[in-house]
Amino acid sequence: MPQPTPYTTHSDDVDELLTQMPGWPLRWGISLMFGVVLLLLGLAWFIKYPDVIKGKITITTNTPPATVVARASGPVHLLAIDKTLLTANEVFATIGGTARYSDVQVLRDGLDAFQPVFDTDQLAEGPRSASLLLPDGLELGELQTPYNVLLLRWKEWQALGVRGNSNLQRKGIVNEQINGLYQVGNRLNRQMELLEQEYNLLLRTYETRYKPLQQSGSISIEQLEVKRDELITKSKAIEAARATISENENRIIGLRSQKAEYDFDQTDRQLAARNGLRDAFTGLLNAITAWETTYVLKAPIDGRLNYLNFMHENSVLVAGQEVAGIVPGPERRGAAQRGSAVPGLSGSYVGELFIEPSGSGKVAVGQAVNITLLSFGKKEFGMLRGRVATVADISTTLSAGGQPRTVYKLYVALPGGLTTTVNKKLPFRYGLEGTAEVITKDVRVLERIFDSIRAAFSS
Repeated sequence: MPQPTPYTTHSDDVDELLTQMPGWPLRWGISLMFGVVLLLLGLAWFIKYPDVIKGKITITTNTPPATVVARASGPVHLLAIDKTLLTANEVFATIGGTARYSDVQVLRDGLDAFQPVFDTDQLAEGPRSASLLLPDGLELGELQTPYNVLLLRWKEWQALGVRGNSNLQRKGIVNEQINGLYQVGNRLNRQMELLEQEYNLLLRTYETRYKPLQQSGSISIEQLEVKRDELITKSKAIEAARATISENENRIIGLRSQKAEYDFDQTDRQLAARNGLRDAFTGLLNAITAWETTYVLKAPIDGRLNYLNFMHENSVLVAGQEVAGIVPGPERRGAAQRGSAVPGLSGSYVGELFIEPSGSGKVAVGQAVNITLLSFGKKEFGMLRGRVATVADISTTLSAGGQPRTVYKLYVALPGGLTTTVNKKLPFRYGLEGTAEVITKDVRVLERIFDSIRAAFSS
C-alpha cells in the first residue's frame, strides 16, 4: 500500500502566491478597523446627552387672580373702571335689583352707628337711653320687610317709655297709700298700747282689790261680776284692735305686692321688647349681608380690576357669569410667595406644567426646563429658563377636546423671572401659555446601545 507524501507539490504560480508578502493596505487595514471600533466605543462611552420631556405649560404666580362671579342676573351698575386698583372688599359694581345700593349703604351706616348700643347693653338703662336715626324714603326692595319689622320693634320699645311713666304714677299712688297705712298702723299701735295698759290696770284692781273685798263680804257678788264684765269688755277691745292692726298690715302687704307687679310688668315688657328689637336688628343686618352677597360685586383681594368682557353701564349679567378678575400686585405676590404651599419656589412667578406619563419617571426635582411662550416668538424673544420645583406623586386626568388623558403635574420655578435667554424682560399676563422641555439626566450613547440590545433580547 503506498504511503502519503508529507507535502503537496503546487505549481510555480501557486507557490508564488502563497509565499508573496501582503501589501500594506491589507497588512494595516485590520489594525485600522480595530482602531476605528475602539474609537467608536470610546466616543460612545464619553458622549452622553439627556432625554427631553415635553409638555404644555402655563405661567402664573403664587397668588393666582381672584375671579368674581355674578350671583344674580340683571343690569350692572359700574362703580370702577377697568384697570382700577382695588383694596380687599372694595365694591366695584352692583347688579340691578329692587333695592337701591346707595340707600342700602345709608341703612347699613345707620345700623353700624347703632351697633355699640347692643355691644354695651345700653338698652338695659331704659327706652330713653338710645336713639335710632334712620332716614325716610329709602328704596330697599326685598329689604323693606325686615326694615319695617325693625321700625315696629323700635316703636314698641319707645312706647315703653310712655307706659313706664304711667307705671311710675301708679307706683306713686301706691306708695302714698302705703305711707298712709303706715301712719294708721302707728296710731293703731299706740291705741293698742293704751288698751293693754288699761286692761292690765283693771286686771290688777280686780285681782288685788275687788276679789278680796267680795271674799270678805264687803261687796256683793253682783258688784264683782260688774268689774269682771268691764275686764272682759276691755279684753275684747284689745282683740278688736289687734284685728284692725292685722288688717292694716295685710293691706300694706297687698299694696307692696301690687307695686312689685308693676315693677315686674315693666321689667318683663322691657326685656321682651329689648330682645325683640335685638332680633329685628340682627335679622336686618343678616338680610343686608345676604343682599350684598347676591347683588354687590366686591374685590376679594387687593389688586387691579380686570373686566373679563367688554363691560358697559347697564350691561346685562347672567347668574354664574365670570365678571372680572382681580390681579394681585407685586407686593401681594411677594407676600404669597413667603406663605406659598408649594415648596421650592423662589420667585414671584411659577409655571404649571403637565407632562404625559411616558418618560415621566425620568423627571426629577432640580432639572432644567426650557420654556417657549406662544405669545413671544423664540427667534425674537428667546426662551425662559426654569427648573423643576415639585413633581406630583400621583397622576391626574384632564379632559381635552372631550378625550380624557392622564398627566402628571409639575411646578416649575423661574429663578430669573420673566427675563429670557436673550436678556429681554417679558411683560407678565395671567394665562401665558407655551411649551416646556424638561432636560432629564444625561445618558451615555453606549448605555443607550446596550439598553436597546437588552430590550431586543428581552422581547
